[in-house]
Amino acid sequence: MKVEDVRDQFKRYALIERGMRPKSYKAIVSAVQKLCVFAHTEDLRQLNTNIIREFLCQTSQNRSWSPKTFRLQWQYLKTYFDWTIKRGYIAKNPVVSIDRPRLSKRLPRCLSTEDTLKVLTHTHWHKWRYEIERPRNEAIMAVFTFTGIRLSELLNLKTEHVSTDIGEIFIAGGKGDKDRIVPIHARLAPILRAYDEMRLRHCPPSQWYFTGVKSDKKLTAKRVRDIFHKISNSSGVKVTPHMLRHTFGKLCVDQNVNLRTIQQMMGHADVSTTQMYTFVSTTAMKKNFSNVELL
Repeated sequence: MKVEDVRDQFKRYALIERGMRPKSYKAIVSAVQKLCVFAHTEDLRQLNTNIIREFLCQTSQNRSWSPKTFRLQWQYLKTYFDWTIKRGYIAKNPVVSIDRPRLSKRLPRCLSTEDTLKVLTHTHWHKWRYEIERPRNEAIMAVFTFTGIRLSELLNLKTEHVSTDIGEIFIAGGKGDKDRIVPIHARLAPILRAYDEMRLRHCPPSQWYFTGVKSDKKLTAKRVRDIFHKISNSSGVKVTPHMLRHTFGKLCVDQNVNLRTIQQMMGHADVSTTQMYTFVSTTAMKKNFSNVELL
């Protein structure tokens, strides 16, 4: 049995039965295709453990994969071969006996309170080309800072998802295809209202909350990163969307927000992921340690 022979079957399984996102499906297919090119065969029975190990190791070395990338490619192939076992095309998954590199336990990169305020201030005073850009870009920075949502979640926000009246942002289909509701912080609400007012006056009607200056299409990830790049240069503070997400988690821990609450707001599948912010919150550490009698 060849990979090409079962291509349509796997597509139906992935997108319909499993409900995978197209992006995930394409990543798996891409990994399998690259493996077949490396092995000079599409025969499922010839794609054994030794060939797959050699493919992963050589490609990792040639392309300087990080341990995380190696593990992702490993998982893509495992998912595919798990399916081939279910269909009876092979008897054993050739991927599972291949070891994966350990991930280094690095602390998340967060901004200090001072640098966070500097980023927000520079966004406000930056000389943007169009009038709508100031309130829109301020809103983008503030949403990341005061909600901790992911870049993909921000890009997919629809106008109906953001309600300053009831003080909620609805995140539809976040990571793991899970919906959640994030409260609108008191510092965020006036920034969103100012953007809403300008958006209704200057932007074409759109289902998307964050759009281009003269477009009804949603912003792209590249455009958002361009905005961050400009603010990084003008403020002298290296900042990315994910750094502001981490900063939100740290600030919540600083203020002793319950970990379960932070987990819900940030959309973490496991509270152990949320706990990493306790290791970067020196404020919380100092509060807990200040009254300890060591001697």
